[in-house]
Amino acid sequence: MLRVLMTTLAAVALFGTVPAQTSKVTVPFFGNEACPYSGKPVKKNLFVEEDGQRVYVCCKKCLKMAKADPKAALAKAYPADRVKDVGNATCPIMGGKVKPGKSVVVQGHRIGLCCPGCAKKVKKNARRTLARLTMKGVTELGNKKCLVEKDDDVDPAIFVVYKKKIVGLCCEDCIEEFSKNPEKYMPKKMLSKGKGSGKGSRD
Repeated sequence: MLRVLMTTLAAVALFGTVPAQTSKVTVPFFGNEACPYSGKPVKKNLFVEEDGQRVYVCCKKCLKMAKADPKAALAKAYPADRVKDVGNATCPIMGGKVKPGKSVVVQGHRIGLCCPGCAKKVKKNARRTLARLTMKGVTELGNKKCLVEKDDDVDPAIFVVYKKKIVGLCCEDCIEEFSKNPEKYMPKKMLSKGKGSGKGSRD
């Protein structure tokens, strides 16, 4: 018993706390960290959407400017010379091999495609697609109804990642509620079946 206690205290001394053996709920963020107008940190509840992509800003004044010209805001938030290559080997839509020169840029990330026709489908669910491609082993849970408000349809733009599953929810409030006790809401059968596409791998 003393040896276990000493080991625990040593771990605390080295790392500050002993990590809990539980999975965390993650809310992925693939947007611009700095406001394209002020350069200040953005507020994630302040944004405009343009061509399936979100531009985040720091305040209501900047939000007004972004709404006045969303295309210009998009270009400022995600400069062409700072685009990151996702590096996926397979198309996230069709699952086929990515072809040279076929790609789409969403929120500063270049995603490889098998054909030009897949670009619109990527932009329709840009953030979910980025989650699948950039978070190792993550796939869709596939739920159509919110796991918290069970009668409400999922909003495609609102989701969290839990135990390597993209969990769809209906609103921001449900993100907070789900995060308090995810095991309470996770459907065990769907989790064990591992629903969701494995398309769009990086390998």
